[in-house]
Amino acid sequence: MFTPAKQRTFLKKLLFIAGIAVVSSHAFSQTNIALNKTVTASPGALLAARNAVDGNQGTRWESAHANAPAWFQVDLGSVQALGVVEINWEAANARNYEVLGSVDGVNWSPLAAVTGGTFGTRTDRLAVSGSYRYLKLSLASRSAGNLWGYSIWELRAYAPGASAPSNTATSLMRGVTASASPNALRPASNAVDVGASSAATRWESAHGADSAYLQLDLGANRNLTAVSIDWEAANAGTYRVLGLTSLTATPVEIATVSGGVFGNRNDFVALQGTYRYLRIQGVSRSAGNLWGYSIYDVRVYVSSAPGGVTSSSAVSSSVRSSVVSSSSVVSSSARSSIISSSSSVRSITPSSSSRISSSVLSSLSSSKSSTSSSSSSSSSSMVSVALVARDSFY
Repeated sequence: MFTPAKQRTFLKKLLFIAGIAVVSSHAFSQTNIALNKTVTASPGALLAARNAVDGNQGTRWESAHANAPAWFQVDLGSVQALGVVEINWEAANARNYEVLGSVDGVNWSPLAAVTGGTFGTRTDRLAVSGSYRYLKLSLASRSAGNLWGYSIWELRAYAPGASAPSNTATSLMRGVTASASPNALRPASNAVDVGASSAATRWESAHGADSAYLQLDLGANRNLTAVSIDWEAANAGTYRVLGLTSLTATPVEIATVSGGVFGNRNDFVALQGTYRYLRIQGVSRSAGNLWGYSIYDVRVYVSSAPGGVTSSSAVSSSVRSSVVSSSSVVSSSARSSIISSSSSVRSITPSSSSRISSSVLSSLSSSKSSTSSSSSSSSSSMVSVALVARDSFY
């Protein structure tokens, strides 16, 4: 029989053992599986990409200045179950970006998205799920006030079990169905088959129809935060993003994108509102587009919280402004003082005919050329291609 003194001693030992178990469990779930892994990034980095996974909060990766969009990729070495991605940004950060995962480094699945990020040192801790070898940040636009590029002190990845916010914008593609305007040359379903081999399929509207549209059924009313559109070369110069609560409801304009240029590109558009149907309504084709509209993949992001983590402004990767006049590295302390004072582009195999950028078309006659040259830079879901090979047209 325990005396009071022995009972106290026994309870202390139990609490000590329990504390060790809790700490061990926490340490296990918080293991950074991206630490010292192989990294790559968009060309022209001013500070090395490896700095963002070296475990040293005093070193950082910095992209080329005025480089919007850009990308940053981590090879975890093997397929890993993921629960959280954490990004410690330096002041020069992203306003809008996606987190993508891949098993093979070729086919990418959407994991999370952030919209409306503000300038200044901050940490984004994002809930993700699934098992992947590669992680990619597809950086669509810089935060307002960021006159440089993108700069990350440290990127960390954690297995399931690590704590994460509940209002992270996550991709909603399972169960999403698609329809389109009449006489499509390739089915609308090709634009929502995100995942393995989706880079080889696409929706294509009837040729010459500026008013063609693609419409997604999300299955229920959802709190929308963003939509990401992987365009094939035949894209829209101007289009509207519309929301509908039902098929009989009056469409509501959520965003408009204009100034789009011909060629493969990704548009990442911040949204706000609660809708079941999302329509990408063409207004006019880009200059040089002699066909219709063609989309490889559409990814829709939603939030469980009303309004989500989003901004109502629309962002197109093709119409970023570049306001940096110098490419020199600016110290983070300098950026801090300013604060205080104020695809993946899809690889396409060329075939019998090619779509050629508008800059090339302008130097050619109005007759169709059968030129088959191609020049692609397939590093990111946000990198434009100047000369895009086109598979056989109709």
